[in-house]
Amino acid sequence: MSEVKTKNGIILTDKDIPDVHLSPSQMGMFSRCQQAWFYRYVNPKISIPPTKALTAGSVYDDALTNQYNQKIKTGVDLTEQEVLDIADTSFSIREDNTEWFGESPVETKDTVIDLLKTYMGAGIKEYIQPVAVQKMYDVHFTGMEWTMKGISDVETDDGYIIDNKTTGKTPKEDPELVDQGHKLQMDTYAIAKKYTEGVHTAEKRRLDYAVKLKTPKIIQVELPPLTEEDVKYFRNKVSRQFQQMQLLREGKMKPDMDRSHFMCSQRQCGYWELCIKENGGTVKK
Repeated sequence: MSEVKTKNGIILTDKDIPDVHLSPSQMGMFSRCQQAWFYRYVNPKISIPPTKALTAGSVYDDALTNQYNQKIKTGVDLTEQEVLDIADTSFSIREDNTEWFGESPVETKDTVIDLLKTYMGAGIKEYIQPVAVQKMYDVHFTGMEWTMKGISDVETDDGYIIDNKTTGKTPKEDPELVDQGHKLQMDTYAIAKKYTEGVHTAEKRRLDYAVKLKTPKIIQVELPPLTEEDVKYFRNKVSRQFQQMQLLREGKMKPDMDRSHFMCSQRQCGYWELCIKENGGTVKK
């Protein structure tokens, strides 16, 4: 049996934890639309291709992941052109499997390239000294039937946990107004790191947004240190959603759907045809 580390009722280990794994992305989908979550995680009747937004984000992440992996190994940053070449290759691999809805793949690739050029030009990579890239965490609380899994993008030698995001609209720079799904991700990483590597290691957290405007820009939002109230809220929030998920899995509830949500559209949700067939109504284009 692997070693179990515990503090304040939190247990983290690589074995002997519940088989039910949650993730921040799954929680985010559940919050947006329980029906889409049901199709994706409970009753997968169809396999849907990624949207252009998902592909763009994945290509951006691929490029930066390779940049910082290289820096861990050699201590030297990749050149801008090397980073762009990685993005070009990643895009080529993903292009044919993406649902484009008649839009130009070339424009999407050019947008990602512009975002990466903006990131490179901002000088961010020069002062980031990474110690981990794409680090996986498990968080399990005593007595809970779920384990939260998360993967942090970059962790630095001066204690920062950094997550890279691409977005089409300018995010709120006030840390109190940060997207709740993004906050949940960062709390997952910080809780895991704090209780396995020491309370001093999860004090610094930052979201680096690459914003797809006419003139792309990078906006960095630094979150405050994790508090015991954050941990309590995290546990309660996830537990409530997990209980609802279980009721849906058991057929004791019918999934809710929010057709007014901006992501409920034919371009954003690949389940729209199945949803109309089973629930009626319309889904905007």
